[in-house]
Amino acid sequence: VSINELFNELLKKAPFDPDVLMVYNKFRISHASKLPKTRPRIIIGGMSHNSLMSMHTLPLLQIADVVSLTTIKSDIDKIDRIVFDSGIETFSDILKKLPQGFSPDFFWDNQAEGHEIPFGLSEAPFPIIASVCHMYEITTIRSICNIFDAVIPLSRSFIPVLQSFTQKPIFDIPFGLNWGAFVHVPFDGWEKERNVDVSVTFGDAVNTVYQDFRFRVRKQIADFQHIYKNKYNIVISTNLNKEQYYDLLGRSKISVNVVGIHGPYNYRTNEIMQSGAMLYQLDNRCYPYKTSITDYFENYTHLVTFDFDHFEENLLYFLEHHEERLSIAKQGKEFLEKNYNYHNLYRQLFDFVKNFEPQRSRMNKSSVHPDIHIGASYLYPITQKKDELFVVLPINHSISLPPDVRNNNLIVSLSVAFKKTKDLRVVLELLKHHQEFRLYFKKDFFQGLWHLFHEFSEDPLIAWHYIMLAIDCGQPPAFAMFDMIEKLMMIKEFSFD
Repeated sequence: VSINELFNELLKKAPFDPDVLMVYNKFRISHASKLPKTRPRIIIGGMSHNSLMSMHTLPLLQIADVVSLTTIKSDIDKIDRIVFDSGIETFSDILKKLPQGFSPDFFWDNQAEGHEIPFGLSEAPFPIIASVCHMYEITTIRSICNIFDAVIPLSRSFIPVLQSFTQKPIFDIPFGLNWGAFVHVPFDGWEKERNVDVSVTFGDAVNTVYQDFRFRVRKQIADFQHIYKNKYNIVISTNLNKEQYYDLLGRSKISVNVVGIHGPYNYRTNEIMQSGAMLYQLDNRCYPYKTSITDYFENYTHLVTFDFDHFEENLLYFLEHHEERLSIAKQGKEFLEKNYNYHNLYRQLFDFVKNFEPQRSRMNKSSVHPDIHIGASYLYPITQKKDELFVVLPINHSISLPPDVRNNNLIVSLSVAFKKTKDLRVVLELLKHHQEFRLYFKKDFFQGLWHLFHEFSEDPLIAWHYIMLAIDCGQPPAFAMFDMIEKLMMIKEFSFD
């Protein structure tokens, strides 16, 4: 009996054992030159920066051989990890580090808008595929479309958005393959007593992504709780740890959910359905950009959506009709896990790639579509022909990010808004809730940018954005230009032609 066969026997007994899957993956990678190629070989990007093993990759390791990229130097001796220096090394350097005989079928990253993307990735000798989740980060996603061969949006609702600025192939895979039906959600069977009539597990913060919808739903459920406190057990609980969260879902008959502007679903959508509770979710068509959960699930069969006008009425109906509620919960869980499990979604990706031939325009890296994207949420393109959807939405979202990413995002987002209007009042209005940053721009737009830049002037990405913006607007900041160009030119294969 071969070692490969012994591993297969182990996996039949414990298909989701992370230790067995990790060891088996390392075995197949280290013997790639000798083992027959019976499944895809993939390089995955920033989604596994901290660790190859995650809820996303665990199912992938069952059906593919995987090598992941990281900048964590302590992982340098791990055969399933390729450690690279994002400021110096290019993707061609990464390929030289692959284990002997490991010839990738494609490169893939989910939620690529938030991950480090190596220099020169667009020159890869195989397809490079990006999944994108946070569709409001439209400036970054536009740049991702320029770099990658094909893009998978969060849902098919966003295909027209991508088609408005790219001719690259767009794959329609549920959840954008950012996630699938989870294997980690506990479920104790349908016979378990559920003593919580309605649960709410999200907060009531008002922000750009969720607007005030979570706040309004929380208020409605609080009012409902007050009216029916003697009849129904309503639990509103946030900041739970993982065990507390799943315990509450497992005891809930109905659980309420509100997703963001980049809907129509989030992790909580799946977690509620897989816990056996009936999903009661705000209809995303209330947002300015309308998405619909019914693209992938059937309303009143797999879940129930609500609007603000009928929240109480519908909730009362399903609390009073036990069999109908239970039927929806059962059908939703079964449909999700049968149709949208990770294996099915990954196989859709494999099928796409198998029949896919990248069509690339070989353009200089310093042209309209720069191949640079270093671990920040936004990339400033040198030219922008038109305003893009959600271009100002990330302003409030960016304020809460780490300071270097925050400043980079503000430079990009405010610049796009200012370029369109040439009106400083627009910038001040966007920052009306953030007085500290509003003061930067009180007199002059470029003086405000200088403040944002100066706080992190050693950061090459912020330097790049600041310089490109100045050139684009015809106002080169001579006092900083030469030092910054010198720093950027230290990056291998970076071109200023």
